[in-house]
Parts: sequence; C-alpha cells; structure tokens
Amino acid sequence: MIMNKRIWILGVISIVLAGLLIYMFFLRAGPDKKITIDKTLKSFQSMLSPVKIEELNIILITVDTLRADHLECYGYDRIKTPQINRLANEGILFEYNIVQAPLTLPSHSSILTGTYPLHHGVRDNGGFYLEEDHITLAEVLKTKGYSTGAFVAAFVLDSRWGLDQGFDYYYDNFDLTKYKTVSLDSVQRRGDEVVEEVYKWLENQSQQRFFAWIHLYDPHTPYDPPEPYKTEYRGSHFGLYGGEIAYVDHLMGEFRSFMEEKNLLDKTLIIFTSDHGESLGEHKESAHGFFIYDSDIRVPLIIRFPENKF
Repeated sequence: MIMNKRIWILGVISIVLAGLLIYMFFLRAGPDKKITIDKTLKSFQSMLSPVKIEELNIILITVDTLRADHLECYGYDRIKTPQINRLANEGILFEYNIVQAPLTLPSHSSILTGTYPLHHGVRDNGGFYLEEDHITLAEVLKTKGYSTGAFVAAFVLDSRWGLDQGFDYYYDNFDLTKYKTVSLDSVQRRGDEVVEEVYKWLENQSQQRFFAWIHLYDPHTPYDPPEPYKTEYRGSHFGLYGGEIAYVDHLMGEFRSFMEEKNLLDKTLIIFTSDHGESLGEHKESAHGFFIYDSDIRVPLIIRFPENKF
C-alpha cells in the first residue's frame, strides 16, 4: 500500500514537472507578461486538476550553502539531523538534485522562475537583477489567489535585486547602518530571527491559501552556530559547518511544531532544498562560487505532501 502510494505520488511529481516545462515554454513564447501568466495557469489547471494541488498551501524552504551529502538522510553520519530525516521519511527524497549555479542570487533566480541563468540573465551576486519581464512562482500563485510572503536571511537576496516580484510581503529589512562596510555575504541574520518573522506572518494567513518562501543562511560562512551546537561540533573550522546544519535542523523541528499547533501541516505542501553547496577545502576551494563539482552544486531536494491529501 505504501509502495503504491509512493508510486502514485511520483506520478504527481511527474505531472508537476511536466507543467513546469510548459511554464518555461510560455515564458519564452509570450512577450506580454499577463498573457503569459494566463496561459501558464490554464496549462497548470488542466494538468493538476486531478490532484487538487490548488487546495494546498505551499512552503519553499531554501537552506543556503547546504550540501546534500552532509545530511543523514543522504547517508552522512557525522551530523545529526532528525527533523530533516523525518521530513524525508514522510516525503520524497531526490537523490541527485543539481542547481544551476554555485552562487546564491543566480541559483535562487532559477528556483523562482524555473529558467536557466542564460535565460533570466542573473549571472552573479551583485550587479545583476531579475528583470520585471521574468515571471516568478510567487506571481503565478498570487494570480490564483494565494497570499505570498518571502523571508530572506542575507542581503544578497535583498528585494533590490528583483526577487520580490509577486510577493505581498518581502522580509529583508536589513539595517545597513550597523556595518562599517557592506558586502553581500556579511550582511545576514540568524535563522531564529527569520522564522520568528515567518510565525508572525502565518498567524494572519489561516483563512486563505498562502505561499511562503523561507530562506535560511546559517550554513554559509562564517560558521558560527549558537550553543550547544558550537561546543558539540567544535574541533575544526569545517566542523562548525556541521554545527550550523544541526542548528538548522533544530529550527525545522520548531517550525514543524508551530505548523502542527496551527493545524497547517496537513494543509501544506513543503519543499526543502538549497541554492548550492560548499567545497570545504575540496579541490583547493574553501567555500563555493568558482567550481561546479558535486560539492558545490549537488543539493538536497525533499518534497512532502500532506498525508490526508493523497
């Protein structure tokens, strides 16, 4: 029974991916943005109507700089991630998921538009913008009546770079006056601050469908997890990278508890992924951004459907 259910859900995923291909086709074909969205929606309606996907809330979680092969559910035993394991056990884990760029802004531009950097034009962090003529997932869902909110943890995804298209609320709000010098990767906030803002927003969304994008930056440099993870994983610079991942797992547990308390978990499709990985000294690269080895571009992808919907 469980196997048949998983096969059926895999069929649903195939339909979603097919719909995404049509979405990408219309992105290229339609010069008028509204006409393009309308055509996209009709395609999704016809293909997804059997699974009633439009009845669900949608949460996209992107954990910055998270290697797939540093999670327990992907076979790694040095970092404890029970909450992410639980998400994987309840959902579908994609074993080999490759991002389109080893950099935060270009990769998120691809995630939110379903297109390659060659198409959306965002080639690097800073100095590049997602132009208005590109259609984001938030814009498509907003047209279908979804309330849309984004919560980002780093200045590299500030709304000034164009990713706020289609979002009713975009939580960036970085106080740049606190920094002597402003760099894209140094201006950031810890994950607990991000999810607290998510909680506030979700409190007001109980009566309508919503799409929330939650971005957590903790595994990115500098590796400085809070206690007890700093002590538990201390021992090497890269060990603290593991502490950051363990801390994110803790946040995932708290977030799940909130969703259960508000009776939202069984109404919500959850997508858990990352924008890129981290070399951790492999191939003589300490972090990321230069090479496209698996350490930099293979990231987790877990999709959890509500149990009572399928």
